[in-house]
Amino acid sequence: MRGWSRLTGTPEKEGWIGEEAANGRKYNDLLEDEKRNYIFPSKIADERQLWWRTTRPNAAWAERYGNKFVAVKGFLEGVFDLHRREFEIRQQRAVRKRYLRAATVVLVLIGVVSAIVFLFNEQKKRAQFATEQAQLATQRAEIEIERARVAAAGEEQIAQEKNRLARDYDAKLNQALADIQAQKDQLEKFRRDVSERVEQVQKALPLNDSKVQQDLSKFVQSNSAVSDATAQRAIVDAKGEAPAATLSSNTGFMWIGSAGAAPRSNLNTPAGVAVAAEAVKAGEQYTTDLDIYLRKGLPELPGYIQQPTLGIMPEGTRIQIVNIAPAFQRPAGDQLWAQVRVVKLALSTVYLQFAGGTRDQARQLSKNLQDKGYKIPGEDRTEAAAGKREVRYFYAAQKAIGIQLAADATQALQRLGYPSLQVSAVLAANPAKSNPDGKLELWLEIPPK
Repeated sequence: MRGWSRLTGTPEKEGWIGEEAANGRKYNDLLEDEKRNYIFPSKIADERQLWWRTTRPNAAWAERYGNKFVAVKGFLEGVFDLHRREFEIRQQRAVRKRYLRAATVVLVLIGVVSAIVFLFNEQKKRAQFATEQAQLATQRAEIEIERARVAAAGEEQIAQEKNRLARDYDAKLNQALADIQAQKDQLEKFRRDVSERVEQVQKALPLNDSKVQQDLSKFVQSNSAVSDATAQRAIVDAKGEAPAATLSSNTGFMWIGSAGAAPRSNLNTPAGVAVAAEAVKAGEQYTTDLDIYLRKGLPELPGYIQQPTLGIMPEGTRIQIVNIAPAFQRPAGDQLWAQVRVVKLALSTVYLQFAGGTRDQARQLSKNLQDKGYKIPGEDRTEAAAGKREVRYFYAAQKAIGIQLAADATQALQRLGYPSLQVSAVLAANPAKSNPDGKLELWLEIPPK
C-alpha cells in the first residue's frame, strides 16, 4: 500500500502518476508554443527553463507527449536567449545614458572653470590698478616737491618743505605698498582656492552618475571650498597613486553627512534603512552606503584641512559610532563627523567573466564568493575568458585584495569539484570603459561537467 500511495498520491501530496501527467502537460504546452512560434514573456521563459533543468526530459520520454524533442528544446533555448539579448540591449542603452550624463558634467565643468578664470583675471586687473595708483601717487609727490622748491623764498623754508613733502611721500608710498601687498595676498589666496576646487571637481568626474551632478551643483552655488560629498568619497584616480586597499587602523574618523539640508547620512542601519545625519547616535552600529575614507583625525581649523587617510571603508562596511564631534560650520551647511570603530570591513565588488561551463556553475561559484562577503553583480559569459583563470587588479594598492580573491576563488572551485584548478592574481592595464572605477575582475574558464 505504501508503494501504491507513492504511485497514485495522497490528498496532501501528488504521486508519481500525477507528476508525470503534469510534466506531460507542460511539455505539450511547449510543443504547442513551438508550433505557433509563440514568444512568451521573460518570466514564463525563466519558469519553463527552470522546469526543463529540473525535470531533464529526453527524446524517449518526449515521444509519449508529441515527440519533436530537439525542436522543442531548441525553441525553448531560443526564447531564453532572445530575452537575454533584450536584457543586454537594455543594459547597453543604460551605459550610453551614463556616458551622456558624464558629457553633460564635463560641459558644466568647462563653464565653471571659465567663470573661475574670469574672476581670476578680474583680481589680476585690480592688483594692476593698485600698482598704477601707487605710481601716480609717487609722481604727484615729486611734482609737489618741485613746486615747493621753486616757491620757497629761502633755504630754510625750502628744506622744511622738502622734509614735509618727503614725509608725506613716504606715508603715501608705504600706504600704496601696503595696499599692493594686500591685493597680492588676496590674489594668492584666491589662486589656491581655485586650484583646490578645480582639482576636487576633476577627481569627481569618473563617478559618472547623479551624485556627481549634485556635488557639482553645490560647488557652483556655494562658490566655496569643495563639498565633503566629493572630498570624502573614495574614488580611484587612474593618473595617481591608488588609495590603500586595507585599513592601517580599525579606529578613526569619518564624515557622516550635512545637517539640515541633506535628507540622509552616509550610513544605513544594519537592516539597510537610510539614517539622517542628525539621527546618528553614539554607541550604535551602522553600515556605510558608499566607499568612504577613514581618516586619522577631525578636520583641522581654521581652513577645514583634511587629515591623512587610514584607508578606504568599502560600501557595506559595518562600523560602531564611538562619539560624535561638534558640528563644523561650512558655507554649504554644518558638517557632522564622528569617531568610529570598524566592526567588519566589507569586501570588494567583483565582476565575474566566464567561459566553458554552464551558467549554473558560474552562479554556484558566485554564491560561494558572496558567502565570504564579496559583492558580485552578475555572471557574464564571454569567449574572451577562454583559457583564463586569473584575478585582474589595476592599481598597486589592490594587490593584497587581488591575491586574497584569487585564493578564495581557488577554494570555491575546489568545493565545486575542481581540485586541480588554480587562480592567480595579475596586474592588468587600464580598466575598460565598462569598469571605470577599476573594480576587481575574475576571468575564468570553467570546465563543463
